[in-house]
Amino acid sequence: MDNFPKVSVLMTAFNREKYLAEAIESVLNSHYPNFELIISDDCSTDSTLDIARDYESKDERVKISTNKTNLGDYPNRNMASSLAKGDYIIYCDSDDVMYPHAIQTHIWCFNTFPDAALSFEDIHDDEGPFPRLLIPENAYKRHFFGNYLFSRAPGSVMIKREVFEKMNGFSGKRYIGDFEFWLKVAALFPIVLAPGLLSWARTHEDQEKQYDIIKYRLVSAEVALAALSAETCPLSKLDSQLCSNRIKSNISKLYSKELLKGNIDPRFFKSSLKKLGVGPLETLQYLFY
Repeated sequence: MDNFPKVSVLMTAFNREKYLAEAIESVLNSHYPNFELIISDDCSTDSTLDIARDYESKDERVKISTNKTNLGDYPNRNMASSLAKGDYIIYCDSDDVMYPHAIQTHIWCFNTFPDAALSFEDIHDDEGPFPRLLIPENAYKRHFFGNYLFSRAPGSVMIKREVFEKMNGFSGKRYIGDFEFWLKVAALFPIVLAPGLLSWARTHEDQEKQYDIIKYRLVSAEVALAALSAETCPLSKLDSQLCSNRIKSNISKLYSKELLKGNIDPRFFKSSLKKLGVGPLETLQYLFY
């Protein structure tokens, strides 16, 4: 077992009695031998905690933590990570499924490139086989000029625990805390691309409703623009400005269309674009950008 670095699988749960058992089973069926499964229950009111405790009583790899108050998504992810003892952490949401080869594949990627801070489940391309190391500049280019790499959900990424702690975990921003974290880490550390299809994210009616697309796009744009303007941004000033202009252009076009359709209030339209540093004249320019 000493030849296999320990991995902490973190599972946050709130009222997931319908799906929790399948999620837990998927982790316990992992081909990788050295892991712990930490389940952090966020004040569930159904039988979620009972199900989790039943598994804990049968398998020493399962450990349960219960929050005294409801923390919410990303604060609960941070809570789970604070209990981790592994060299690496990976999330498996309590309504998702981790494939048996997932942990093993990520560890293979880290063993191949020990300097990587993150192992990203990604799609195949013509640039070469995986695993493949990306320095910060190339990682940013892959996202902003390519396939939106940093839009991956927490369950698609294995994290070196010492890096997670050094970066103080997720900020707590709802819905996009992971996107923000990937941007911050990838600006400072190399990452490794792992071959995809390592997990399955379930879509169901019990999920918390996301921001509507209008508000979600605004918050995502704010985070992306902040990363592009930060001193740590690995892109050249020219590339950074090009990416920023593209983001502002896309938001201006989207919001203008929705304004004409009557789907957003003019005051929201004006204040939102102002947040992104886009004035009326720039809005007109971006419509033809």
